[in-house]
Amino acid sequence: MNQTGQSSTAVSQKQSPSEAQSFIQALRGVRYQVKDVSRSIEFYTKQLGFKLEHEHLPAFGEVSVGDLKLILSGPGASGSRPMPDGHNQSPGGWNRVVLQVTDLQNRIEALKKAGFSFRNEMEAGPGGKQIQLEDPDGNPIELFEPEGGAMKRQSLKDAAIGFLKLVASGKVQEAYERHIGQSFRHHNPYFRDDAQSLQTAMAENSAQNPNKSLDVQFALEDGDRVAVFSRIKQKPDDRGSAVVHIFRFEGDRIAELWDVGQAIPEKSLNENDMF
Repeated sequence: MNQTGQSSTAVSQKQSPSEAQSFIQALRGVRYQVKDVSRSIEFYTKQLGFKLEHEHLPAFGEVSVGDLKLILSGPGASGSRPMPDGHNQSPGGWNRVVLQVTDLQNRIEALKKAGFSFRNEMEAGPGGKQIQLEDPDGNPIELFEPEGGAMKRQSLKDAAIGFLKLVASGKVQEAYERHIGQSFRHHNPYFRDDAQSLQTAMAENSAQNPNKSLDVQFALEDGDRVAVFSRIKQKPDDRGSAVVHIFRFEGDRIAELWDVGQAIPEKSLNENDMF
């Protein structure tokens, strides 16, 4: 009886799940210890595309991507001070943030070319592929690509349209960063066949025509090929052109591009509208 009574008392003193969690308001973020806050901010914003939220050099900074906030604590930050037993908080360890990515192999190659280190080679399992990237202080970041094309919730057709809309709105660099693969080539006879030449031409066109518009009429997807038929106006009062862009994808990235078009005449002998 005595043992049962003690057990009952112990259980009754435990907090219920709702009571235990009631003081948690939200996930504030993940804290990483770093040696140079400015260097870390540059890495996370320029290499991984994080957004700078706060900067208080040299003590700390905060960057974000989606709902994740990453707090970068420098040597002078309150979140970096030694423990009461004298143990110093230092970078490194094995616990890590996991960032979901597309086209992992190409991401790895680009980061290696930029001089960044990985703790291991890419591993693959039933859930997907992953690798551990190190930030400038040795803090691990797992880059993870789900298995079985799980990242392809966006169809190739939507990706092609997304690319064209970004370009038409003047966001040429973002369009290339999001959608163009490393082996990209194109067939426009007015520019050299490399990605940079076409990107430069697109950026110049956008600067000259800030009110350019693209109205997609329809798109077709067949395997790794997508065709998008659009009406494009360089200026609001233009009649515009009927343009077909044909894309070939490798994975979820554009590997090849063809584009053909017809200017819309003032008068047409054809009774059928071009659209």
